[in-house]
Amino acid sequence: MLIQTQQWHDKTRFIIIDECASVHLELFDTEQDFGGTAFIWALWTNPDCRRKGHAERMLERAERIATENGHDAVYLEWLEKDTPREILQWYYRRGYQEQEFSGKGDYVLLKKSLTDKNQHP
Repeated sequence: MLIQTQQWHDKTRFIIIDECASVHLELFDTEQDFGGTAFIWALWTNPDCRRKGHAERMLERAERIATENGHDAVYLEWLEKDTPREILQWYYRRGYQEQEFSGKGDYVLLKKSLTDKNQHP
């Protein structure tokens, strides 16, 4: 697994990559409009590698980095136009909970507490 770290003026970005998947994590110095300081985005798995645990490993690694850097929760967005509804259910099974959603059901802001030991890593 390769992890690239980029330091910006107000955040640190981690780009995590393995042979089949990637994810971005941004850790901000101050609370952002989404309500927190850690945001996961661009979780992607090569279609030929799907359903083999790559996305889960990427997500868990991003969550672990956030925890190691003192963040107590992580956020992400689900957009129906970009991602199948089954992926939203996948996030729920991994401990993410709705924070905000559109009335049409095509957008959800999700949050996962990283301090609750009863949830996934």
